[in-house]
Amino acid sequence: GSDYAGAIVGKGLCARLENCHVDGGSITVNVLNNDGGAKAGGIVGYLTAQNVAHLKGSSVKNMTIRAFRDVAGAVGMAQSTACIIDDVLVENVTVIADRYIETYKDNPFPAANAGEVVGRRDNNPDPTNVTVNNVVVKVLEVDANGNATVGSQEDFNYALKHGATNITVETPGTYSFPVAQGKDLTIKGNKEVVFTLTSSQALSGTGVTFEGVTIQGAKETYKGYHHTKYVTFKDCQINDMIFLYSPTNFENCVFNS
Repeated sequence: GSDYAGAIVGKGLCARLENCHVDGGSITVNVLNNDGGAKAGGIVGYLTAQNVAHLKGSSVKNMTIRAFRDVAGAVGMAQSTACIIDDVLVENVTVIADRYIETYKDNPFPAANAGEVVGRRDNNPDPTNVTVNNVVVKVLEVDANGNATVGSQEDFNYALKHGATNITVETPGTYSFPVAQGKDLTIKGNKEVVFTLTSSQALSGTGVTFEGVTIQGAKETYKGYHHTKYVTFKDCQINDMIFLYSPTNFENCVFNS
């Protein structure tokens, strides 16, 4: 959907939710036509009151909830002083504000408003008697210092295009470089994150440091990172051959032929 998503209620106007329990599953709210992508919660996407509304005695467990903004473990957005959130458990939940989009109706982008229990609060009192266990909140965006966390090739391409220089790849898979010339990049991940070689000038003038990832070399000749300024491999696993085209350092690497 584009707005208002919850496992039990999407848009809760004057809704009174009690003893609601969600265990397992995922919710994703996407941007559509440069709008929306907002108000996603494990129980209710949007909770507001003209006289009274509440969420009480409820829980969310073992879920992943993703949206562009206004996203949280229980309530995506809570609005008004008469909207009460009390006695709520959020456990083993991942909340993701995915900001990797090209355009949106508002520029600059509105705030992510990602939270453990409630995402965005508008004139709303603090939740009471809340328990939070093992809840991870991630905001996927390129920050002011060039840091970014990505989970797909598409996200990786976006991060490079939008100025990221220190990229952590958190999802296993095989990745390749788009054009990323004239930068100094650090790419981090684990051994299940695999980077292929290039046979073009995609990295011309770029210095690259790989940390912790696997580099998939080639059986054939001349494959490497062409026209780079330098390449450094730290704690990497390197499979097959790599041809070197710039100053190259290997630190604590494992080579598999």
